[in-house]
Amino acid sequence: MTPKKAGALARYSYEFLNQASIAVESYISQRLSGACARGLDYDIPYGTGAASQPKGFLNWTGVGSVTGTNFNRATALSMEAQILDANADQLGVPRWISKGSLRSTFKGREQSTGKGNWLVENNNMIGYDYSTISNQLATDDLFFGIWSTIILGYWDML
Repeated sequence: MTPKKAGALARYSYEFLNQASIAVESYISQRLSGACARGLDYDIPYGTGAASQPKGFLNWTGVGSVTGTNFNRATALSMEAQILDANADQLGVPRWISKGSLRSTFKGREQSTGKGNWLVENNNMIGYDYSTISNQLATDDLFFGIWSTIILGYWDML
């Protein structure tokens, strides 16, 4: 692993900081740690590996993908097949992750027209959990993977 540096900037007035309350320090700490967490949330998939960014999983070779603007059950099964064919399912249980609006779209998309069965039901798609969403992802990006295998090394943190 190669260390990358990141940080967040918080601007507050002297009067605000001078308040005799531990809550002020806690408030600032929460804001800074939230900013750092959102940065990681973005960098884990999209990071370039250059400058201060870690290398996101989309920039590693060997990461499978599918294409298609009309995502359907067959496309989801193709994504599952890539994980199964690589024996990656032995590392853990795969899960779906996307922006919340995309999951909502899939909840309204039928698997078969007129059958009343939806692509996502009870936060589940083709038998795998789809309860995790992130507002840091691009609108149309959908990922299926074993997220417990992502390794982050922290040298120092808030």
